Amino acid sequence: PIVDLRKGTLRGYEALVRVISPHGDVINPGSFLPVAEQSDLICEIGDRVLERSLAWLASRTKQGMVGSDVTVAINVSGRQLLTGDFTGRVRDLLAQNGLRPGSLKLEVTETALVEDFDLATSVLKTLQAEGVKIALDDFGTGYSSLSYIRELPVDVLKIDRGFVSEVHLSDQKRAILETVISLGYGLGLEVIAEGIETVEEERVLKRLGVHMGQGNLYGRPSEGGRLLRESPQLRLVKT
Repeated sequence: PIVDLRKGTLRGYEALVRVISPHGDVINPGSFLPVAEQSDLICEIGDRVLERSLAWLASRTKQGMVGSDVTVAINVSGRQLLTGDFTGRVRDLLAQNGLRPGSLKLEVTETALVEDFDLATSVLKTLQAEGVKIALDDFGTGYSSLSYIRELPVDVLKIDRGFVSEVHLSDQKRAILETVISLGYGLGLEVIAEGIETVEEERVLKRLGVHMGQGNLYGRPSEGGRLLRESPQLRLVKT
């Protein structure tokens, strides 16, 4: 879940993906995504996450479990943006599920766009113009964050969890966070802190002016198919 730190209210979800091995073990993204990104398998995974996440949100909305203003955020690879008619696919799935474009946030990283930055940016600008929100994920971990935030059609800035972890114990991390937060709000962006694990971390972030956050403090991932109150974990079996 993604929450409003000031009010403690639910604002959205981020969809996560895990691979279940033939032996039933859960394989985390750090192990399988680098392999998938070397082929079109990343597009198959990404499309399934997009399809299931929008259907999941639509189901919860229709059942009155969440308000119509709740969003779902989905990570998108550069290859997925450049393969087929991604824009058309997003439009079709939003229409099929009766969701407004603003219900969807597409999260991208700098490294995901290196293959063809101009074309990927063009796709994102088209979707943004139609109301889909664009988030720059893991901000601060790349080499050209400032230039990317200037060139990309960004609505949301997500602060990498590396800067959030134990921020209450590090003056250096607090200084970095203050700078990033000021930059984000100065550019008129929504700022979300990732990976909030403790009340102490939350307290510092609130004091620094962060309005939105996510992390295990608010709820752990769970299977979306069960329609639980936590964020969805999408089960993908690939043999």
